[in-house]
Order: sequence, then structure tokens, then C-alpha cells
Amino acid sequence: SVETILVSEPVMAAMSSTITPQGILSVCEIGRNTFDELQLTGKSKFIYLHEIQDPGNAGTILRSADAMGIDAVITSPGSVDLYSPKVVRSTAGSLWHTPVFENVELATVLALGVQAFTLAAEASKSLKELKITKDCVAIFGNEARGLSTAQATSSIEQVKISMPGNAESLNLSAAATIVMYHL
Repeated sequence: SVETILVSEPVMAAMSSTITPQGILSVCEIGRNTFDELQLTGKSKFIYLHEIQDPGNAGTILRSADAMGIDAVITSPGSVDLYSPKVVRSTAGSLWHTPVFENVELATVLALGVQAFTLAAEASKSLKELKITKDCVAIFGNEARGLSTAQATSSIEQVKISMPGNAESLNLSAAATIVMYHL
């Protein structure tokens, strides 16, 4: 039911944004979700990406969200476009399984009354101690700046990932994956 067109390798290379195209390319319309479509079940688990810039991180987080059964991924204004070619490729197809909501202010998400938490190196509570009691959102800040103090309101609980090794920090997508596994 889909029109297919066979093209030469030079034509495929001209149409693709990668150096070595995979041999298949699709042109399709992107269906955009509106935030009022977000469903709360009492046990919903959401990921909120605040001003995430790296397409590889965003795609890996989407792929992990799909693997861990996260109900939706939400991005703030100023975050990478989740439908950009690099993000789409790094999701390995998971973008089509997990609902995404783009350009949503953090205050709009918090207004839902969900249990909100974020990672903070200085937090006194470990992720292992976090108890989820209702719909929740895990908030991940910008790779370099995190969340500003203005955004880290008292309604957002801070937890840390205990790291007994010598590494100073984790890559954003690795930390988000650990959190999603915990959820």
C-alpha cells in the first residue's frame, strides 16, 4: 500500500543526510501529539527532557523509554527536535512506539499533580530509596547546565544515583536509563 521507487546509489546519497545511507529512505508525515492527549492512569511514568541538546542522548533516552515501558517522553522548549534525522536514527525505531510531546513547559507538567523528581549529585536520598506512589515524571536537565534553581522548585524531589566507583558523573542517557530501569 506504499509507493516504492528504486533509485541509484548516487541519487540515494543525494537524498540522505548520512555519509553511508542504509539503502532505504522514507518520506512521511509526522503526526504531532498535543499535551492534552496525555493519559494519567495513577501509575503512569513519564520522562521530561529539559533543554536537551544532544540528538544521540535524546534518541538513546527514547529507545530506553520504549524498552522500559515508559508511558511518554516530554520535551521542553529549546530541546532538540525529536524528529530530527539523528534522533530518529538513534532511536532504532522506538520513536514510533512511545508517545512524545514536544515544547511543553515544566510548569505545565507539574500542574498535572504528578510526583516529580530529578537527579542531583548533592541529593541526600538515593534513587534506590525513591518510592513512587502515583503518576510520576523523571526530569532530566540540560547536559551542561542541568535545571536552573528557578526550575528546581520544592515540588521536585532530588535523588542521586549512588556511584561506588571513581567516575565523577554519568552520561545523561546512561543516567536516564538507570532511572527508567528503577521505575
